[in-house]
Amino acid sequence: MRANAKMHADMGKTIDPDPDIAFMQGMIPHHQGAVEMAEIVLKHGKDPETRDLAQQIINSQNKEIAQMREWLEKRDALPARKSLLPKSLENTGKVADIPQVTPADPEDHSNH
Repeated sequence: MRANAKMHADMGKTIDPDPDIAFMQGMIPHHQGAVEMAEIVLKHGKDPETRDLAQQIINSQNKEIAQMREWLEKRDALPARKSLLPKSLENTGKVADIPQVTPADPEDHSNH
């Protein structure tokens, strides 16, 4: 859940008016999210077919991330990283270390 939430938050950080640039900038965190979710499968998953697919996703998505970053760099359009995460966790790839944000318990009325 944390990897998915982080991916969606990062995808909305930069939306360039140029649709080509916006696509590339949005797809990088999308692909990074896929890599992070696949890494979770490799760490905790048991099914060999799922683990194999996860490894394939890691390999292909990392290649595509590099290609998109190169494309953006040529156009001086790499977004400045303004992560909400502490510097110690930013770009570590350690999704498990990201603090979990959970919705408030709807039954908890202690703050009212």
